[in-house]
This record gives sequence, structure tokens and C-alpha cells, in this order.
Amino acid sequence: MDTFKQVFSVVNGQSVVQSEGHVYIVRDDKEVLENVKIWEILNNAGWKDIVILIFTSLDKRTSFYKRYKDSICVFEPLEDTVLVKYIKKAIPLSDKNCQTLIEVCEHSYSRIMLEIDKIKGYTLGMGYTLDDKVYNHVLRELLDNGAIYKPAQDSIFLWSDAVMYRNREQAFQYTEDCFASGEAVLTMVTVLYNNVKQTLQVQSFEGSDITRSTGLTGWQVQCVKKFLNNYSTGELLDAMELLREMEMGIKMGKIDESFVILYILTNML
Repeated sequence: MDTFKQVFSVVNGQSVVQSEGHVYIVRDDKEVLENVKIWEILNNAGWKDIVILIFTSLDKRTSFYKRYKDSICVFEPLEDTVLVKYIKKAIPLSDKNCQTLIEVCEHSYSRIMLEIDKIKGYTLGMGYTLDDKVYNHVLRELLDNGAIYKPAQDSIFLWSDAVMYRNREQAFQYTEDCFASGEAVLTMVTVLYNNVKQTLQVQSFEGSDITRSTGLTGWQVQCVKKFLNNYSTGELLDAMELLREMEMGIKMGKIDESFVILYILTNML
């Protein structure tokens, strides 16, 4: 579920008839970290149900962490030596290229496996002979062409959020930060496009089941709610068209990247 409060509502609303317990999973609900009343519920609940709270990151200095440290399970990334074994079991990459793939995927096993599927699919699609040299060549080729995953840095997300909040000063400040850190213009356009599209879907939705109708997850809906009504529906549609135009222009070499971001900010803000 999207929030712990939703879990609480469902569990307390259950019939008095005895039933098997359920497992509820809530991801990155910030209110849980700050609301002492929720902690009291967690301490005193006599539910058969299990609640699993997942946090992308958790500050060990917080009161929440200190109170529940004995119940917290931290999942650390796999060691590089282990990841190399998984990679080599899937495709025969050199040690150097294994390490490259690990680093660009930020040591994430699931991300590495997704990129390996991409490498395999490209290799088969091109009709290459499946040998060690070809897989290593394909990895380098996909890296050079920007087809392998590249993590977007925090500055990109801060920049995109500032644009969605319609905060002109921060938007231009984070633009400078992105440029200074060498972020790709196309990546910036893509991140902002996704934010605009999802905000439009939520803002224009009329109905009772938004996740089913829009295809967005509950978490995605929660993330974009903070952007609602900063732009009118018409402005969001115009922004999507502008961003699509910029993206296609860059990919086809018809638009000079050097002015794209400032052009977007001028038109949207």
C-alpha cells in the first residue's frame, strides 16, 4: 500500500470473523519516520498481520532508527567479486568490463541483470557470432552510444522538481549544477518529460481507480501529487509537446543541445 495509514484503516476495518493474517508492504512513507502516534500503534498492535516498511535510505541518527534498530534489516550491495561471478555466468565479459558494468549500474544486481539482457538482445538482433570478443565489443558499443544505463545524479532530479514546482530561481541554479557536473542534456529532458507526463495523468484524472486507469504505481502517484496545479492542464500538454520536440531534435541532430535547456525553462517558467 502507499501509506501506513491505509494499512491501519484496512486492518481496523476487518470483520470480527477470524481470518488468516496478511502481509502489507509500504515503501518510503516519510510520515512513519516522524509520527510518534504511528510508533505507538506499531508497538501495541496485536495484529496477526505483518507490516513491512521499506526505506530507500534511513538516517541512523533519527529517533525512529534508534527505537527500531533491532527490527531493521539493512540490505547491503553484493560484493564486487560476487557480482563478477554472476555476470560471467550470464555472459563472458572480461574482468575489466565486468567492473565497468558494475560501476555504471551502481552495484545493483537487478540493474546489472537488466543490462545483460539488453546486451544479449542486441547481440542476437545484430546476428553476431556469440563469443567472448563479441560480448565485450557489444558492451563497449552500447556504452559509447549511451544505451547502457547511466544513473541520473541528484542534481537532475532537483532540477526537474524545481521546474515542476515552477521555482524559477532554483530551476536556473540547478541547471548550472547539472552543467557543471556534465549531465547529458537528453537525460535532463527525459527526466522532466516523465515528471510532466505523470503530473498530467494525475491532474486530469477523473475516476475512482487512478493506478488502474493510468498505469502508474501508487508510489508514482504519491510522488507527483506535490506538483499538482502548478501548471494548468493546457500548459502541461504544451510542455510535453515542447519536450518531445526537443528530444527528437537532439536525437536527429537538428537542434543544438547548447540552448535546449534554457529554451525549455524560458517556455515553461
